[in-house]
Amino acid sequence: LDAERTTSVLHAVAGSVAALHTSGMAHGNVHPGTVLVANDGRVVLTDARVDSNTSAEGDIQSIGAIGYFMLTQHWPREAGRSQSDLPDARRDSSGALVAPRQVRAGVPTYLDDIVMDLLNSSLAPPSAQVLAAELSRLDTGEQQLFGGAGTLRFVDESEVPDPVRSSTPKLVAVGGAALALVITGMVLGVKALNAKADADKTTPAVSTQSARPGNPRPITLTASQVRIVDPKGDRKETKNAAFVVDGDPGTSWKTNGYTKSNFGGSKPGMGILIKFAEPVRVASVKVQVSLAGATAQLRTGNADPGDTSAGDTTINDTFTPVGDPQVKAGTTMVFATDLSTPYQYLLIWFTDLPLDNASSANPYKIGVQEITVEVQ
Repeated sequence: LDAERTTSVLHAVAGSVAALHTSGMAHGNVHPGTVLVANDGRVVLTDARVDSNTSAEGDIQSIGAIGYFMLTQHWPREAGRSQSDLPDARRDSSGALVAPRQVRAGVPTYLDDIVMDLLNSSLAPPSAQVLAAELSRLDTGEQQLFGGAGTLRFVDESEVPDPVRSSTPKLVAVGGAALALVITGMVLGVKALNAKADADKTTPAVSTQSARPGNPRPITLTASQVRIVDPKGDRKETKNAAFVVDGDPGTSWKTNGYTKSNFGGSKPGMGILIKFAEPVRVASVKVQVSLAGATAQLRTGNADPGDTSAGDTTINDTFTPVGDPQVKAGTTMVFATDLSTPYQYLLIWFTDLPLDNASSANPYKIGVQEITVEVQ
């Protein structure tokens, strides 16, 4: 689902769970098979289940998993109970959960942060009431919230409005013998929330595509718009930058091999500079690399000081981060941006290389196969 509809459904589910928690009950069975969406936009949370594993904290984590599923079509095993036909979440080479914006382009920072925080067992989860209130603020209906780096901060418990007074979306909770739901005057046409939901069947409770900012679209980059940045090298590795935008994943720009993953300690990093003719609102930058395990970050600056060692040193010293680095990432990196900020110069900056060939004297290297930029 798109980010707006995902936020709206999460808001409904969190409000429903908050109502249960207020009554002293936990749901214990929040997963894609128990979250239904009716033709009129009503979100129905069904089949509450009480067993030894039922807890309020588990419900909150499962809400995060629902968000992950809607954005990526994968169900993280951290959330426990799920249907057997749902694939596990995407993971990096270390087995860590990959964030939704690394799986799919265009996921706004606020939604990526809230989903990953709810799935992070090392963080104390917010109450369902606090979560519902925060999602109510983010559920803008006709206007998306983009950008805003950093972890989502939940409001204080004492400031939380009663979630049942929220005007959107409409929600109900049902479960077992303890609760009963009778829906009248409603065409049920209810479908399970899943990865194959037809985007053309948007419901009245969710705003249409035309009400939101334009969908991100890929743009064609030319060889003249990219170059290699190597502030401490001998310039021999700055060739073949055109391969990263030639549309052929079989070709790539490659680093030399290094004795250590940090470029052998000989340089702060290397990168690929992307230059636009004028500032544009970039939705995402997707980078396809040859090996998993690299660490990279998206950076931005105001100018290209020139394709020289001195110019590259200036870029390294002056370009600033756009979001957090992707540490030990997979072979596809997707960098999100702040859509409120136009960018003319973007730098994909590698600081740590993956192991390519353990038997080599210089075993650490990487190849960048393709770069795709989406703009609004």
